[in-house]
Parts: sequence; C-alpha cells; structure tokens
Amino acid sequence: MTQSWILDRDLQPYRFIFYDGIKKLLIIFALLFLASLIFFRKNPTIQAYKRGIMVVVLSAIFVPRTVGGVNYPIAKDDWASCFTEP
Repeated sequence: MTQSWILDRDLQPYRFIFYDGIKKLLIIFALLFLASLIFFRKNPTIQAYKRGIMVVVLSAIFVPRTVGGVNYPIAKDDWASCFTEP
C-alpha cells in the first residue's frame, strides 16, 4: 500500500472537477432553491413542494457547517491505527 491518492488533488483540472466545481454547483443549486422560495412563493408548484425545498436549503446550510465543525481528536498519522485490531 502506497498511502497516496491516485489523483493529485492540487492538479488543476482534477481540483476543479472534483472539488471546486462540485462545491460551486451545490452552492448555486441551493441558492436557486432559496430564490424560488422567495420570489415564486405564489406559484402552485413551489407551494406543493415548499416543505421539500426548505429541507434541501436547510440541509445545504447546516450539513457542511456541522461536518466542518466536528473536532477530530485523532492525529493525522494515527488514522491507520483506527482500522487495525489491537
């Protein structure tokens, strides 16, 4: 086992496709849903799916905040020891 990634995360096309591009796409997606809730609230389709759209928007806000705010007490070098038996 080489303990390295197959694709270098700092190479530009891969970084844009797998990190920056996906991140921006999800932000745009959530903002479009939020805009639809605000500007098209009288639309019957939006009213029918209002609860689901709100769940998506709130999830787009709180899930990354929760995951980013988790404190990992394990040192970076100790990850391998988590997956082996004592």
